[in-house]
Amino acid sequence: MVSQQGSLGISTIIAKDEIVVYVNSANPLNGITLNELKQIFTGKVKEITNEESKPEYKLILRSPNSGTYSYFRKHILANEEYGKNSLIVNSPNEVIEQIVVNKNSIGLSGELISGNDSIKPLMINGVLPGKREINSEYPLVRYIYFYTLDLPEGKIKKFLDFVNSESGQKIIEQNGFISLWGED
Repeated sequence: MVSQQGSLGISTIIAKDEIVVYVNSANPLNGITLNELKQIFTGKVKEITNEESKPEYKLILRSPNSGTYSYFRKHILANEEYGKNSLIVNSPNEVIEQIVVNKNSIGLSGELISGNDSIKPLMINGVLPGKREINSEYPLVRYIYFYTLDLPEGKIKKFLDFVNSESGQKIIEQNGFISLWGED
């Protein structure tokens, strides 16, 4: 959409988010590299284990209109298509449900889920997902934006300033995102 002054829009960064890769807890895999992720999620490699029997992974993906789906495809798969052995689901909860029932599945979620012993997040390039790593080494981090048609002014600017204030960033964290300003 083009504004009256010809702007295509203005983006304002408000938070960070992580993409977490999960497998079933019964899967012996604990970590993976970005290159291995790309190979698995494009279907070029069907499994990465040290076991004699190598089960083929079932890919559990969010729907194509999900930011997680789009971000991962663009930044990790370099715009290659996802592999054919994919199951598309509509929510992070459905990703987890599918991983729980299918021991040979691997899936993506835009949030770190704790308290479920049936799944485990994978280390990516040797780093576990979590708040501390988000602000340093964890490689699957993305920024979250608010968009306006024009340079923010008046009430919109005050709102964006609040969102990026200490108080606003605490609300960001309470809603499962990562503050722009790091940990206290």
